[in-house]
Amino acid sequence: FYLKRLKQRISSGARHPDAGLSVLHDCLLTAVQLLHPYTPFVAEHLYLTVFKGERKEESISFLPWPKANPAWRDPLLEVQMTHARAVLNAAANARGRANLKLRWPAEHVCVASESTATLTACERLSDLIAAMANVRHTKFGAPPSNFDVSLDKTKIGAKHKGESPQVLAALQKLRPAEIIDGLRGSQPWMLENKWAIEPAMVNVIEHADGYAVAEFDGGKLYLKTVIDAELYAEAMEREIGRRIQSMRKEMELLPGAPVEVWLAGDKELLSAA
Repeated sequence: FYLKRLKQRISSGARHPDAGLSVLHDCLLTAVQLLHPYTPFVAEHLYLTVFKGERKEESISFLPWPKANPAWRDPLLEVQMTHARAVLNAAANARGRANLKLRWPAEHVCVASESTATLTACERLSDLIAAMANVRHTKFGAPPSNFDVSLDKTKIGAKHKGESPQVLAALQKLRPAEIIDGLRGSQPWMLENKWAIEPAMVNVIEHADGYAVAEFDGGKLYLKTVIDAELYAEAMEREIGRRIQSMRKEMELLPGAPVEVWLAGDKELLSAA
């Protein structure tokens, strides 16, 4: 995760890319030092190969044992990063449901949550969420949507036995919004003050026009799935670049070696490229 973010930071020309490389360098050197007591020869080889040129110590054995610096920790940011990564996992799930590849840019994601901690974290890390989810903007709040519900007859039957036909009939008389409101209240929901209805007995499916929806612990994420001409052109540029790099690797070309590229495709592809 962090290596991918660092790569984005360097390639995008973000401010202070050298600071990120310095942190990566220190982390790798510390990891090699911690590895040394268990695999001394491997650690020594890595030190001599990667780090020796910039240090005076002739062997990794001569380096002082690394010590943690408490001043470098930001406990609040660590917690907020946990919230942000949960949102990013939901974004990946939403892309999977929409069959939208990560390398294809999207317009925005909407983060909806009743948790103040989650919203505060996402507001602070909105740029990171947008970059890692490959969207242009991070927004907050849910777009207009509607709900469908389906009843799990197996679980209702296992719970209510002979009364399950009456329970099913009572549930089918209700609108989806009424069932959802009942499940949001105290658990279990007592239908007609007689039958306990648990969330596992009802499958709730949310539909938001133009969005893919995914849940995370504490909220929902809505990914805008409508790809306009500008986004499509950017996606095609990445697809073509990725294919060219793959072909260069197959041809074993050296980095920087010039090539001539011919592109064939339909009118939409050629206009985007």
